[in-house]
Amino acid sequence: MLLLLLLMKENRTKTVVSMCPTIALYSLAIGVLAMPAAVVLATVSTCRSTQVTSLRDSMMSSSWMISQSAGVNGSVRCGLLCLREARCVSFLYSDVMHDCRLFAVVMAASDVTSPAVGYRYYDTCKAAGYYGSGCGADSQCTIPNTRCVQARCRCQEGYSFDASANACVAHCASYGPEFEYIPGWYIDQYSQQFFLNVNTEDCLDLCRQATSYVCRSAEVRLNLDPACATATVTKLDVPSSAWRTSNIWVMVYYQRHCSL
Repeated sequence: MLLLLLLMKENRTKTVVSMCPTIALYSLAIGVLAMPAAVVLATVSTCRSTQVTSLRDSMMSSSWMISQSAGVNGSVRCGLLCLREARCVSFLYSDVMHDCRLFAVVMAASDVTSPAVGYRYYDTCKAAGYYGSGCGADSQCTIPNTRCVQARCRCQEGYSFDASANACVAHCASYGPEFEYIPGWYIDQYSQQFFLNVNTEDCLDLCRQATSYVCRSAEVRLNLDPACATATVTKLDVPSSAWRTSNIWVMVYYQRHCSL
């Protein structure tokens, strides 16, 4: 990538002009503008990267982290690294540690793992309607095979999120550690392995760690006699009659996502 930086001091605003293979020319106007729920960090043509102030001083789960770079001098440079990475839709930066972390999904409070003083989280312009973004209706989720579930854009039942494809897909080249959570449903009679007295996290670990088969889904029975089933199939691979709900058992179906 050919990168030309043109710095102009005018009203405390800098302008960066960049050439790249996919975008012939774009301008990045950097400033700080107070907003009720966020702080605008950057504008790329009609595109802005926005600090999510509700996630300030928080560390995010590394499951969807694309890369981590030390010695990055400023959130603007961290944002530029994100813009140059096709899979990146959000980033986390610390002015104290000069630590830049790029993420493949839109993060939320449920993705916070611990306090981290000095870290600031930003959504880029690609975040709107993307996997993990906030929503109020299915129509607000814009990547293929997504829908609005509990106010966030998620994959439809049977689909796995693939950051490289920018879509939820029926099959992954390889599978990662993350799962889609679908309460109340399960696949009947198609399990590869069955375990009794296994909690949810242990069940998901059994799926992640399976070596004799590719585990693509898991389901957990939470009441009566708790149990775990792992499987090589998803909802899309079985007859509709096998995709079931129960009035007796409390079931949760987990669809495994693609690796980064």
